Amino acid sequence: MIRTTNTARKMLYFSRFPRAMRCIIKKVRDKESSNKTGGLPMKRGIFSVAFFLILAVAAQAGNDFTEARKYEPVVIKGADIPGLQGVDPGTIFGYVYDAASKTWKQVPFQVDERKLTDISYDGKNWGREYLYTEDEGNGFDEDDELVFMIEDLGDKAPAPSQSWAVDTDGRRFEVEVSDPLKAGTKGYIYIYTSTKVDYTAGDYVNYTMYENTENKAIIDTDSYQAHYSRRWVLDRVILKAPLNGDGQTDLVDRFKFRAYALTWENESEDFWSDGPGKCLYRISSGKPCSWYLADKDGPVRAIRMVQGAASGPTTMYFSFFYRKMIGYEISYRVHALPRMWYYMDYSAKTTNKKYYDKNNSAIPIDGVQDQIQTDLSSWAQVTSDQGTIITWMDVRQYLQTSGVSVQSYYLDNAGFDDETGEDKMAIGNHGVFIQNIPDILQTYDSIRSYARFFLLPPKAANQGAEYDANSWTRPTVNISEQQTDNPPSGIGDAGVHPNNFNLQPAYPNPYSVKKNSGSLAGGTTIRFNLPQREKIAVFIYNIQGKLVKRLFEGSREPGEHSLVWDGRNDNGELLSTGTYYIELRGARQRVSQKVTIVR
Repeated sequence: MIRTTNTARKMLYFSRFPRAMRCIIKKVRDKESSNKTGGLPMKRGIFSVAFFLILAVAAQAGNDFTEARKYEPVVIKGADIPGLQGVDPGTIFGYVYDAASKTWKQVPFQVDERKLTDISYDGKNWGREYLYTEDEGNGFDEDDELVFMIEDLGDKAPAPSQSWAVDTDGRRFEVEVSDPLKAGTKGYIYIYTSTKVDYTAGDYVNYTMYENTENKAIIDTDSYQAHYSRRWVLDRVILKAPLNGDGQTDLVDRFKFRAYALTWENESEDFWSDGPGKCLYRISSGKPCSWYLADKDGPVRAIRMVQGAASGPTTMYFSFFYRKMIGYEISYRVHALPRMWYYMDYSAKTTNKKYYDKNNSAIPIDGVQDQIQTDLSSWAQVTSDQGTIITWMDVRQYLQTSGVSVQSYYLDNAGFDDETGEDKMAIGNHGVFIQNIPDILQTYDSIRSYARFFLLPPKAANQGAEYDANSWTRPTVNISEQQTDNPPSGIGDAGVHPNNFNLQPAYPNPYSVKKNSGSLAGGTTIRFNLPQREKIAVFIYNIQGKLVKRLFEGSREPGEHSLVWDGRNDNGELLSTGTYYIELRGARQRVSQKVTIVR
C-alpha cells in the first residue's frame, strides 16, 4: 500500500486543479531520516493512493515541429502575459483547436507558482532563489510560470466570433509558438480562464517519494523511469515501450559530481547528500550537508528542489522531469574551489555503446580509454542496444567568470573506481571539468549552469547537434489577447466533447480487489468516446511497458462506450498491486490513462 502521511513532512497542496486533480508541493524543512534503505513509496495526493487522469500521447493535427523540438516544453513567465496577473491559478486552462474537426480540446497544462526566497545560512552564507512554492494567495503573478509541451500544440483558431471553447470566460490568450530554426513551423495553444470547467487533459509524469529514506524517489512517465536514491544521487534511467526500451535495463550508473579530485580525497554526490548527523563537514553540529526543500508533481513536469552541497550551503539543485526529457539547473555558491566535475557515468550492463560529441564520432565505449578531442562540447550522445541519451550542458556563466577554465571531460576505463556508483568502473564518463572557481559565498551572486538529458530509442543515429542547436535557440513565442461578447455555454466539461476521440478516467480508481463489492465487484469501468465508427483496441500495460491484457479488439459505433477490467492478465491471473496503463488505440491516434490495482 502507498502511504500518504509522515510525521516528519508537512504536506502543502496547490490549488491548480480545484475540482479534478491537484499539483501538489511537499515541503521538508525540519527532521529528515538518515536511513538509506527501505521505506515505502509515498505519493503526494488528496486520496490514500494515486489518482491519475487521461494521458494523451497522440500528436496534435497540424503540428509539424521536428521530433527533436517535440521533446521540449514552453515556459512562459507571468511578466510576459500581464493580462493574466491576479487570476486564480486554478481557473487557468490550456486548449488547442483542431481545424479538421473544428473542435477544442484541453491539453496537459501546468501553472507553477514561484517566490523569491532568502536561503541564507548561518548568517554568513548568503543567497536568494526563486523557489517553487505553494499557493501564495495573490493569484498568478509576474514570477510564476505557465508550462506546456510543444508536442501538444494545435492549429490556429478562427476569429473569436466564429469559435470559442465552451463554458469559458469572455477573453483568451492566443500563444503562437514558432521554430526559428525551421522557417514556417508554427503551432498554437489558447489560454482560457473559467470557474465552470474541470481539468481533464491528463498527466504526463508521476513523482513518488519513499518514506524513511534520504529523499529517495521514483519518477515515471509513459516513456521512462528515473530513480533517486539520495538527495543528489540520480542512479537509474530505464526506457519503456514508447521509446522501444525493454522496461528493465538501467542505462546509467549515476549522474556524478566531484570537487577537488576524482578519487578518495573528493567531495561527491554521496558526500553532498549526507546528514543530518552524518555530514563530515558539520559533524560537530549534527547538521546535514544538504536539505530537501520540496517537490511538485504536476501534469506536465515534476520538480525536485535540494539546497546545500557541504561547504556550499546555499547551492541549489533543481531537477525537472518531462515526458521524454530530464532537465537540471544548478545554482552554485561556494568558497574558492580549484577543481570540479559534473559527468554522467554509464552502466556496464548495456551493450554496443558508442560516444559522439561535436569533436568525436562513434567512439566505442568498452572500458578501454581512446584518444579523443576534449575541446569543450556542449553536447554528447551515447547510444547502446538498450537506449540513447543525449546530454546538453550550458556552462556559459563559468566561462564568463574571470579566471575560470572549462573543458570537456571523458574517461572510459573499466579499471578506474571513483568510489561511488554500482559497478565501480568508469564507463563512458562524460561531462565538464571546471577549474579555478572563485569564492562567492559572501555575496548573493551565484554561478548558474543548466543541463538536459534527452532520452531516445536504442541505436539512435547521431542527432546530438540538432538537440544542441534547439537548446541554444529556443522557440519564439508571441502572445495576443482576444475577447468575445458572447462566450458559449454548454452542459458538462468543455474538455470532453462527444465528437472527440476520448478516454475518460477509470472508476473506481484505485480498484481494490478485496474492498470493492456490490456493483463495483466486477472490476474498474473504462469509458471512452468515438467520433465515428472505427476499429479500436483497448490494451493494458504494466509500468515497464509490457502488454499484460488485450481487453478489446474490434469495431465500435460512434458515441460513448464502456468496458470493465477485473485486474487480470490474458492468462486469467490476478495482477499484483501497482500502477497500470490503459491504452485506447484508434486508426490514427491513441490515448492512455493510469489506473492503480490494490490487492
